[in-house]
Amino acid sequence: MVFLSLAAYSQPRRRRTVPATIGGLLADHGLLESLITQIYGFPADRIDSINVSPLTSAGIKGNLSDSARLKVCVNLVQQGEGGDAAVEYHWFVKIRPDNANSAITDKFNIFKNEIEFYQKIVPEMKDFLL
Repeated sequence: MVFLSLAAYSQPRRRRTVPATIGGLLADHGLLESLITQIYGFPADRIDSINVSPLTSAGIKGNLSDSARLKVCVNLVQQGEGGDAAVEYHWFVKIRPDNANSAITDKFNIFKNEIEFYQKIVPEMKDFLL
């Protein structure tokens, strides 16, 4: 009797680079530091510590994404005199969990319009209003 295994021919599952939950994001200090250096342009060697806390007691759980409002405090090492500096940001974070709906969101690229709204329309609205 011969057993045929098709496992070698299956598509390898892509490694997830973004955490599947808000809690996973908060626990990944390397990812938080990487996000802060990319978004705000701080060199990694100037970041002393990062404190992230939820602004609401419970996040928003949906079928397509989990969301949370977060307060991000970054303590920076000052170069020269003046001691340390702290900056505070407020983030609204959405994370797409791995569930049965993930294939649908991938297939139809559901979040593309939302991402474009925040990248293109909101900055223009902000410029118009200010």
